[in-house]
Amino acid sequence: MNAPASFESFLLPEGEKKVFLEKDTHVPNAAIITLNREDHTLGNMLMRQLLKDPRVLFAGYKVPHPLEHRIVLRVQTTPSITPLEVFSSAIKDLISEISNIEEQFRSFVEFRGDGKRWPKLVSKMCNICAQLDSNRDDQPVGDCGKTIQPVRCRIVTELACSTC
Repeated sequence: MNAPASFESFLLPEGEKKVFLEKDTHVPNAAIITLNREDHTLGNMLMRQLLKDPRVLFAGYKVPHPLEHRIVLRVQTTPSITPLEVFSSAIKDLISEISNIEEQFRSFVEFRGDGKRWPKLVSKMCNICAQLDSNRDDQPVGDCGKTIQPVRCRIVTELACSTC
């Protein structure tokens, strides 16, 4: 097969830098940031986070080629701040936002007596990729009062109520 090995999309080779920043000489107060071993997931998140900042005049990204695992992000700011400062701020804000989402997710999950977890409100996410698991004997009751159907989810990897 001609496709590159899947680990090449995320493992950084020895000696290769993760982030490379260069000043854009064609546009004032602009920078070109290259992120190696990243894809549209991070590129879109960073671009949208940068565009939330009123000091950012332009933010955009591209993946130069589908077989190249890197993104090129262009940022132009007002003269009051550098693109590097805005980029650092956007990363910190994204980390904070993702941590908040994780915290909210964990608050919906409660421990059972045996140390396993029963999700309360994550069943809508679970139903996307649910597969029935008929090997379970215990049938717990969900928040809705109905018996929880034994559903295994690749996202949550827990059991979830399909009606709550």
